[in-house]
Amino acid sequence: MIFGYYNQPHFLVENWKERAREYLWEIFKEEGLFRILLLGILLMIMNPYLAVVISALIFGLLHFLSFRVPMVIASFILGLVLGIVFLLTPSCVFAYLVCIVIHFIVGMVAIITKLTMRWLR
Repeated sequence: MIFGYYNQPHFLVENWKERAREYLWEIFKEEGLFRILLLGILLMIMNPYLAVVISALIFGLLHFLSFRVPMVIASFILGLVLGIVFLLTPSCVFAYLVCIVIHFIVGMVAIITKLTMRWLR
């Protein structure tokens, strides 16, 4: 969701199955980049909790490209939660899948909430 396509009002209306697949694919890429690659590298060179904070900060800041400041803060908090889940889960593959599910649910709630607020205006 880094580039904000899913923030558009037509996301769930036009061809919603294809849009949902694209959204899920974006989450797979983001989680692979931030949890497996970035957090994995940071865990090798620093304290695990500092690594989680730094990866969450970068995750939040990259969402600034398409969202407003409250979304950056929410993305930072989501990055913290996902990083902690990743740290506390013994299997890297299972942690990756759990993070994808959490990210998907949080993202869909945000999209549906935003679209509902627009429709109610």
